[in-house]
Amino acid sequence: MDILKLLKTKVIPPDDASYVVSLVVEGLASDVESVFIKGLSRVKKVVLAKAFTKYGWVLAIYGAIGMTYKDLLLIYYNLENPRWTASALIHEAVHIGLGISRADTLDLINDETLAYVASFKSGMLDLYINSINYAVSMLSNCVKAYDEYDLSNIVVPRLIAHKLTNYEFKELLKLVDTDKASLIKLWLRSEPSTHELRALATALKLIGLKIKELQKYACREVKESLGIAEYDFRYEGVDGSFLRMIKVLDRAAEDKERARKVLEPWWDELEDLKDLVDTYLDLRSGRLDILKKILKDLRTNN
Repeated sequence: MDILKLLKTKVIPPDDASYVVSLVVEGLASDVESVFIKGLSRVKKVVLAKAFTKYGWVLAIYGAIGMTYKDLLLIYYNLENPRWTASALIHEAVHIGLGISRADTLDLINDETLAYVASFKSGMLDLYINSINYAVSMLSNCVKAYDEYDLSNIVVPRLIAHKLTNYEFKELLKLVDTDKASLIKLWLRSEPSTHELRALATALKLIGLKIKELQKYACREVKESLGIAEYDFRYEGVDGSFLRMIKVLDRAAEDKERARKVLEPWWDELEDLKDLVDTYLDLRSGRLDILKKILKDLRTNN
């Protein structure tokens, strides 16, 4: 199937899509194409959502640059660096194409790892390398800078994926079908550094996943990140306009009685999302941990 033709029929709005489409078509690794196409075929449309539009607000509320929402695939359009948009499109489409049932933590890690491998093989690794190096630095020094969700869904998959880009994608899929722990075992054979070994082993320990070959490398004790803010993935891959949406939402949550007034300039876009906005505002004030969990659960189920 012609990827360019498929993207042109799926991605909206078409006036904004051409550059992102060209980035994907030119960069997509050939061994990833079949899974990418399968993923696109399973959604009605791909919406490139700009800031302060209806679906831009959905992404800001969920703290995501890409996600499925009903029968749509939403991708945030980063106007400052559209490569993030192209990377998110590849990542999310491959997710859908893989169709891995997240029955347990290893399934989840494999699903995310393969999606990151697809993006990294398609020329996008440089976008993520700073976050990977930061994770190695924190975790190898026995500092907990992430919650369990981010470790399982983002940090561990990235640590594994960036070492697996030289393998054929089909080969990786076959390995996962044979042994759920195969990607981690393959990573171990990639000659990781001492710091990388300790970082991955410690991350797996923190999420309660025991891989025999790695356990001896894990930190015995992990320090809380006192004085070091947890890495916030809401701010990764977005532009200044996305950050302004988050600031508007934060300001609206400070006083729910005044929230409608704060959000009034964008109410035409938000009106259809009233229930989602109300839930966010109700939970945002003084209950950040609960909000984070609920929004991430909702995102997983969408």
